[in-house]
Amino acid sequence: MLGRFAGGRVRGLGGSGGDADQRRALDVTLSALRAGRHETILLHGVTGSGKTEVYMQAIAEVLTY
Repeated sequence: MLGRFAGGRVRGLGGSGGDADQRRALDVTLSALRAGRHETILLHGVTGSGKTEVYMQAIAEVLTY
């Protein structure tokens, strides 16, 4: 994610802590959201790499505002 594929099967972030690349992608995304910065963030990865889980976690954060 964020420019490279982690490889292997990726667990979701919810409860399990998630893959390190997922966590880093979510941290970058949430940092921008919390700072009120308008940024374009591209999550790059093959099917099944966990991009949707990162998006869902970011959406959950936005819904708390």
